[in-house]
Amino acid sequence: MKLVSYRSAEGLRPGVVYGTNVYDVQSLLARSASRSGAPASTMRELLCSFGDDLPGLDAELKALAGSYPQDVVGDLDEVDLGPAVPDPAKFFCVGLNYKTHVLETGRELPAFPDIFVKFHSSLIGPYDDIALSQVTDKLDYEGELAVVIGRAGRNIPADRGMDHVAGAMVVIEARRPQVLARKTVELRPADAVGEHRAGDRDMAVE
Repeated sequence: MKLVSYRSAEGLRPGVVYGTNVYDVQSLLARSASRSGAPASTMRELLCSFGDDLPGLDAELKALAGSYPQDVVGDLDEVDLGPAVPDPAKFFCVGLNYKTHVLETGRELPAFPDIFVKFHSSLIGPYDDIALSQVTDKLDYEGELAVVIGRAGRNIPADRGMDHVAGAMVVIEARRPQVLARKTVELRPADAVGEHRAGDRDMAVE
């Protein structure tokens, strides 16, 4: 099953692709006797509602798409696509995630994963323009594999990890080169609880 988020007059809506056609998922679900009424107005809602049974959802949506061609939004090449999951609850990235890349950077193999995060406000669709920074006109970019988690879990054994994966997609990570040295920002305990005293600095930067 191929899922997308497309732009409509109501905002970004989840769609499903069969052949070259994009179908509106909510419209198809409204015709389902067993699944209508489940929250699915966004891709995140769709995955929360049906992440435990995506193969079953696929089979039913495919059957409904064949019966209700009027629910076609348009051809995949013509529909205005946004980011597939526009508002992920968490967006974790793993740096230095394969040996060849580590070696080409001249670094040591990491003892632990290099984890960092991004924010959903930085996500755009596959054909959207990339806004360049005013700090520099240079741009770095890399192709990445994004794994979408569709089923919640905690303390998941390694051999059950794939049970929680909804799917995967290619992501182009575009960013400006590092132009400033990293700084350590230390928040004082008083700031953490919202207190402030005259003469105190709000934060210390090393």
